[in-house]
Amino acid sequence: MELMDPKNFYQVFKVLSEIFDDKLSKEATAIYYQLLKQYPIEELQAAAMNILQTYKYNCMPKPAEFIDAIYEIRQKKLIEKDDAIKKLYQNPSEEDLKKINDLVQAVADKCSAE
Repeated sequence: MELMDPKNFYQVFKVLSEIFDDKLSKEATAIYYQLLKQYPIEELQAAAMNILQTYKYNCMPKPAEFIDAIYEIRQKKLIEKDDAIKKLYQNPSEEDLKKINDLVQAVADKCSAE
């Protein structure tokens, strides 16, 4: 997995430090980066927006709060995908049924060819 680009990370945290009026030292910012660099920048940005909408304190959120927000967003996406799959199986369109049948036939053809 590719690490987050430090420039993008620092841009996000520069804005957050302005919003929270909480200037992080270089050392503290480096620690945030070390703990959050494994996540894609898009997820960090989404987590930051989520925190800005729900955070009730006037200080910079701790790294764990960003990580919690990232996993909460991921969980919501999984639930949405799961709901979409359930809907597909509960009420498939003719086009969906054809795709499923074509896929089943392709697998059957491959198995019989072996």
